[in-house]
Order: sequence, then structure tokens, then C-alpha cells
Amino acid sequence: MDLSTTPERRRHAAAWAGKWAAVSAAGTCRVEEVGKQQLIRMTGLPARDLRALDPAMPYEAPSVAGRDRAIVVSPESVRAVITASEVLVPIQQDPAAVPLIRELRPRLGSTAATASSSPQQLSSTGGGGGQDGHEFGSGKILPFEFRALEVCLELAFKFWEQE
Repeated sequence: MDLSTTPERRRHAAAWAGKWAAVSAAGTCRVEEVGKQQLIRMTGLPARDLRALDPAMPYEAPSVAGRDRAIVVSPESVRAVITASEVLVPIQQDPAAVPLIRELRPRLGSTAATASSSPQQLSSTGGGGGQDGHEFGSGKILPFEFRALEVCLELAFKFWEQE
């Protein structure tokens, strides 16, 4: 019996095939069709971790799961996969996707521009003092993954406060 042709299997695979927004470290955004297997190859995540991102699945507890090559963020209203170079947001049937992308683009893009400046430029212009919360006292900028995670968690807390 070929399992790939059973109706349950096709229906579940169809739930995973969908549009995802990919927001890069520079703040650029692109939308692409991504299937389950392609997402697993891109992120290195096991299929069980992707269940937290599937809106068709029954209630999953809010979670942030760190893996070798990606972070899965799913605190109820905000769902995303954060890799070293981009944030993947499922945009099908998810009302929180648009506000998340709207928050990610300027915040990640503006920090990328700051990161490209040399430390001497930052100190001579008075920038890099940590006022925006993205730098430590030694002038180091947080990694992309942490900045993206910060945006996701802030938005999740905003949604919870509104409820």
C-alpha cells in the first residue's frame, strides 16, 4: 500500500504547503510557496517542531524552541521560524502575520545598517550607546536571531495585553 496516496496524508501535506514571508537581516521581505519537506531542509527542524506552526493542528502550548539551526517561536498569536539569516513567517490564515512582518522589517533593517558602521564611526558620532536596547556596554550588537526573537516576543506580549 502506498502511504503517499492516502487522503489523510495528502490533506496534511496540503496544510503545510503555503505562503511564507521571509524577512532577511537587512529588513527585506519576500513571499514564497514552501512545502513541509522544503521547510525541513531549509531550517533543519524535525517535523514535530513544525506542528507548533500549523494553524490546523489542535491547541499547542505557547513555546520557544531553540534547535541547532533555527528557533521555533509560537506563543499563540505569533508564529515564526528564526534562522541565522532570516525569519520565516507563515502568512496563510494567520491574522498576526501582517503585524509581525510590519514590526520585523524596520527593526531588523535599521539594526543591520547600524551593524555595518565601524565601531569608530559609532563612537565618533555618538551612536551605539545602547539606547535602543540592542547593544551591550562594550558596543557589541546582539545577533540577528536574538533581535528577531525580541520582536516576536514583544508582539506576542502586546497581543496578550490587548486580550
